[in-house]
Amino acid sequence: MRNIIEMVVLFIFILVILFIPSYFLNKELPILLLQENQNLALAIGSLTSAWAAIVITIITIIAAYVAYKTSSEQRLHNKLTVRPMPEITIEHSDFSLCIKLVNHGFGPLLVKSFTSINIGSGRSGKSLVECVDLNGGSWTHSCGGVDGRVILPGKEILLVELIMVQGDTMFSRTLEYAREHLSNVKISVSYSDVYDSQFPVYEKRILLLDNSKYLE
Repeated sequence: MRNIIEMVVLFIFILVILFIPSYFLNKELPILLLQENQNLALAIGSLTSAWAAIVITIITIIAAYVAYKTSSEQRLHNKLTVRPMPEITIEHSDFSLCIKLVNHGFGPLLVKSFTSINIGSGRSGKSLVECVDLNGGSWTHSCGGVDGRVILPGKEILLVELIMVQGDTMFSRTLEYAREHLSNVKISVSYSDVYDSQFPVYEKRILLLDNSKYLE
């Protein structure tokens, strides 16, 4: 809508520049004088042509500027409407533990680099299982490296999961061990969107408290 208004104003501006000077010029110079002095008429004609060329040049520049601004605004709008938003989430109870990488944005999230580091032990890796040892236990589900993977809006990648199974007498111990060591882990995610835009690295320190339900 704003672009249409700008073009209407530009059109009115063109009319004013082209016709008003010619109107006053013809009004002030008698027609007979122009007929008797052909050189003056030719000079006026040349002046009018030059003036018209200048006006056309100005119009072209203005039109190019309006097109550039429109294109820039459209590109910015497109980027904002497809911006991803990563988040590490955790859900746990006495019977399960689950950590995910979720995309809460409006566009696909391209994982460029995922790293985790155990601040306590100094172990690091491209996945959570590389820096957290369950001391003889095993994850119900674990994900390896996620570099290069794409997460659609509202979707997620399950990083690690522990679920109690019937008859597993060691589950409580394994779960407690996992909570303790995951609380020392810091996750860093470098990501981009479909336009390969640069975003600040997403970082999260996992904090698992006895009464917590989500990642702090």
